[in-house]
Amino acid sequence: MDTLPTFPNKGCQDIDQNGVIFNGLEISRNGKGDLILSQQMKVSEIVAPLDGLMNFAQFKSVHAKCAYISHSCQPLILFRIAKLSQVTLETFSQNHVQDFCPIVHDMRVHKALNYSSIAHCKLEITVCVDAAFACNDDSSSQIGVLTMLRDSISGRCSVLHYISTKTKRVCRSVLAAEIMAMIEVLDIGYICCDITSRLLDIQLTLV
Repeated sequence: MDTLPTFPNKGCQDIDQNGVIFNGLEISRNGKGDLILSQQMKVSEIVAPLDGLMNFAQFKSVHAKCAYISHSCQPLILFRIAKLSQVTLETFSQNHVQDFCPIVHDMRVHKALNYSSIAHCKLEITVCVDAAFACNDDSSSQIGVLTMLRDSISGRCSVLHYISTKTKRVCRSVLAAEIMAMIEVLDIGYICCDITSRLLDIQLTLV
């Protein structure tokens, strides 16, 4: 009988002492007790010729690395990464390569995502949403959603979920795009609120 492959176990690791690296994600704590998520090692690996020429295969390789980093700890670049994901071999140009320069710069400036310690007495789920009307090359609209666990007294919050995606329906006005964004955010907000309420065993409100 064949046995299943085994993988080495790293054992218990102390986040407070040396931090933990999981699948390239660096997890540590600062002096205030906040949880820090960073991928500076992954950012340093992006050494593609951003100031020179790049073919489509190199472009997709750099984009994949940036997309992985943006979805784990860099929400500020997610909108631009989502737009570049729509580039195809037919529409690719060196102008798209130049779009990576400010993205990589921002990844090196905004190095980490902080999760602050917050009290359990007055928590709520806060959801922010916005729509960029007809901003894509095919004139489709882009929706951005940010979901946070927030202490309504101190105002401190921790990011639970964020996404930037194209609208699934054609929007012929700014109002239509905003309504589509609100519909999208309701589904995400209620799901995050229900799951977090069950995990914390408290009743959270959705704002």
